[in-house]
Amino acid sequence: MHDTANLSAKLEQVKKRISQALAEYAVNWEAMQGTLDHNDLTGFLSVWDEEFAKLLKEPVQKDILFQLANLLNNLEIQLDMLRGKKNWQTIAEESAASTGELPPELEAIRKTVDATTI
Repeated sequence: MHDTANLSAKLEQVKKRISQALAEYAVNWEAMQGTLDHNDLTGFLSVWDEEFAKLLKEPVQKDILFQLANLLNNLEIQLDMLRGKKNWQTIAEESAASTGELPPELEAIRKTVDATTI
């Protein structure tokens, strides 16, 4: 019981941080168009989404959490590199939820993450 509650709390924390990262990408989406960074991100998200869908066919709680943490880690690593670029806009944690609509590529990932339960 305690283990499940702990995993659920971690899941919610990871979901929130992924949502914040996706919101920051969304704010900068237009500026990223046509760049290698954009291609890297969309390629990674596509592969991650396919692999995560396979994992959900026979879900194991810790594997799901690990894959979400992997997504978060990769998003944050790329964000750290992008934040040093000219004209990159960061967003405050409080405003991440209210940034509006996400581009379709990011929205698909957000929906997958939001629908994930353990």
